Amino acid sequence: LGALLPIVAMMVSLNNPLPLCFNLGSNAAIAITPTRLAIAGAYLTYVFCFLRSYAIIFVVIGAAAVPAWMFGPTIDQITNAFAKGWNIIVNLIGHLIPQTALDWGITAIAAAFAFLGIGAAVSLTHRIHPPVEPPNEPVDPTTN
Repeated sequence: LGALLPIVAMMVSLNNPLPLCFNLGSNAAIAITPTRLAIAGAYLTYVFCFLRSYAIIFVVIGAAAVPAWMFGPTIDQITNAFAKGWNIIVNLIGHLIPQTALDWGITAIAAAFAFLGIGAAVSLTHRIHPPVEPPNEPVDPTTN
């Protein structure tokens, strides 16, 4: 029950009544809201209840993360950046996939030369540094 109460406190604070929200400056992203206070309280509760021997480390790390949390990008900005990056990657992969028989032929020739190069590199590596074989010890015919 003690582990669930901080989560319930965060869920109760999600409605963010406007009179309880305080904006720092003109930027609405830098705001003190009941949800942010509940998240901070839940973090401290979990640290002091379950990680008491490491409490100083976790509180210092949490305090260092607060500026990134307060002044960092919003969830919408992160989502938009992720979607834009995903679209760029998908378009790039789409352009790299061969479309015609000529494209596939060129890809096959390039792959053949790449495999020849890999084979040559492996062959030269074994020639320069031959594998070490265990020493041959004479076998005593009297023992089985």
